[in-house]
Amino acid sequence: MAERQMGEFLKAMPKHPPGREPKINIGSDVEPIATLSEIGITKKQSANAQKLAAIPAEEFNERIAVAKASGGNQPGQSACL
Repeated sequence: MAERQMGEFLKAMPKHPPGREPKINIGSDVEPIATLSEIGITKKQSANAQKLAAIPAEEFNERIAVAKASGGNQPGQSACL
């Protein structure tokens, strides 16, 4: 599920500190950290994706199988959380 992969990516990426962007000297090797809005993701989408990524793979696959067996061809996020 793509949302689960997004959650794994988001968990691994560096976090943007709250507040204003600190001033960086020109020529600095520090790369600015992208915010969720800059990469087109809402806080809710980020939280849900990271919840999905936190589910162990075996349990996640079981939840998908149960959702499919109960009549859903493509189980959504709610079936897995």
